[in-house]
Amino acid sequence: MRRICVVVLALSIALVGAGRPAPPKASPTPKPVPSAAPTPAVPVIVVYPFSGTGDIKSDTGLKAAQLFEQQIRQAGGVTVVDGSAGVARTNFPTDATKQHADYYLSGYMTVLGDAVALVEQLVSVQSGTIVFSNTAQIQNFNDAAAQAQAVHDAILADQKRFTGALNDQPAASASTPTPLPNSQVNIGGLFKHKARATAAPKATPVQKPAKGIFVVRITGNVGATDLTAGTQTLSSALDRHYLVKMADAAAGGASKNADKICGSQRDNTIATGDVTTSSVKHGFFSKTQYAFTLHVYTCFGAQLAQSSGTGSSLGDAITAAVQSYASAHPTNS
Repeated sequence: MRRICVVVLALSIALVGAGRPAPPKASPTPKPVPSAAPTPAVPVIVVYPFSGTGDIKSDTGLKAAQLFEQQIRQAGGVTVVDGSAGVARTNFPTDATKQHADYYLSGYMTVLGDAVALVEQLVSVQSGTIVFSNTAQIQNFNDAAAQAQAVHDAILADQKRFTGALNDQPAASASTPTPLPNSQVNIGGLFKHKARATAAPKATPVQKPAKGIFVVRITGNVGATDLTAGTQTLSSALDRHYLVKMADAAAGGASKNADKICGSQRDNTIATGDVTTSSVKHGFFSKTQYAFTLHVYTCFGAQLAQSSGTGSSLGDAITAAVQSYASAHPTNS
């Protein structure tokens, strides 16, 4: 009897053990899959025909814009769209917005001795600020193509600053503009008169002072197009020596609106100017002589300095006045 009880007890224990479920096996933790980095949007630019002053042929500005479009497309990474036909300069921001562009490029060309002074301004459509501006003396179309490459690189650099990836890649593009047919032909072909070929002087880098300049639209007895082009010349000429920002002045002028223009940036100055023209004898003919008076004010409205320049073109007169101011006030004070 005792043996039967022992056997029954052992069987009971075995059955209880057999009824318990086996412990679950540990499943390996899946490795996280990195999410794909978002592809940055390709920036879009509208290139408007450059305006021409002086002896520049009427169709030169359009051809220069087409050259810039070709070179920017070729460099890659930037989409070029066409602006509306016949749009006025004052409507560039509105038209560029309609084209869903991130930037627009405008500028003008003027005779500078035996060369052409090419002024470019790259503007952010969203902020309305000048992202890149430059004035270059060009002798042939390869020189102009190099300027288009600089604009292309400025767009990519601004995009990298905007996304915080400026240090991830070199800002400048490694591509080289492709030489164009007859690209070495002297730029004198753009003049209404025949110009002599001369070598363009190389620009010398300048260490700019911390005190910047707000540039306000100039006034004078010339047309609105020349006043716009002259204001761009003033901005570019000052930009060679100082940190420059464009500003709008309400009715009453730069001096009366100095406080509003400067805002909290009280340590800067304000620059504007007046242009006048006169007719002078040149052999049997008469030619137009330009005179420009540069006015520089403090942010309290007081006039800091005044300088003048003359020339056979508005660009020459403005450049001469700015050079005179820069020589007398290298620190903008």
